[in-house]
Amino acid sequence: MLILNTLYPQQEDKFSIVPVIDNLQSVTGMLFVKKSSPFSANAGPSSTISVEAIGTKEQIATLLQDYHYKAARLLTLESVVLKPSTSNPQLWEVSFSVAFHAKEIVLGKESLQAINPSALTFARQALQYFNAKGATYTKVSIKEEDIPLNYSIKKNPFEN
Repeated sequence: MLILNTLYPQQEDKFSIVPVIDNLQSVTGMLFVKKSSPFSANAGPSSTISVEAIGTKEQIATLLQDYHYKAARLLTLESVVLKPSTSNPQLWEVSFSVAFHAKEIVLGKESLQAINPSALTFARQALQYFNAKGATYTKVSIKEEDIPLNYSIKKNPFEN
């Protein structure tokens, strides 16, 4: 169940969107030049982020093929606009909107159906793909003992 909750969470916290966008950049190899904030939209079951990027045809193909799980999170592309780069003939400028989805399951109000084995297999394959790419989203730890405490001492630049 944890695998499915990672790909399709029950609640959208908006804080998890930023690392997912960073991971999408990592797995596609594209340069994301501009991203909108997930906090500019109202709270709800989905959030949409606008992204402006630069990439090659191969990188754009990587984005468009099975993009819905490339960043270890179920997402949909709401719009995609491509145009050739004016500075480099091998690059393309890409503008797209990414929608992140969540669905809360209220216990007692809905009957839970058995999880389709093929959906679980797909979720496992998606996470294996993601981990093989080396992105960092699933490696984030929230355990206190994993937080580094050996900070270097900084000098206050405003002191004399």
